[in-house]
Amino acid sequence: MERWLELKDTLQKEAVAILKSSGEVVEVKPDTESVLDASLVWKGKAKHMRLTYVPRNESVRWETAGQFGFDKIPDSIPELAVDLLQRLFRR
Repeated sequence: MERWLELKDTLQKEAVAILKSSGEVVEVKPDTESVLDASLVWKGKAKHMRLTYVPRNESVRWETAGQFGFDKIPDSIPELAVDLLQRLFRR
């Protein structure tokens, strides 16, 4: 669970960096019903990515309108955070 919380914190920091560098607004929204779920929302393009932490194998399931996948949470959490945000922007 600690790595999941670190990933969400890192995503929030990356969202702030994106706002400062480009003016694009990306929100990292925790789920109100489960600590295992969160969402990334790109306000400017109305794009959304759902994230779900899978504790049994320390991975995160991501889902956009057209695709989904799983990524193991690596030792280098910032790399995964950047990759997830890039997927959001590409979709």
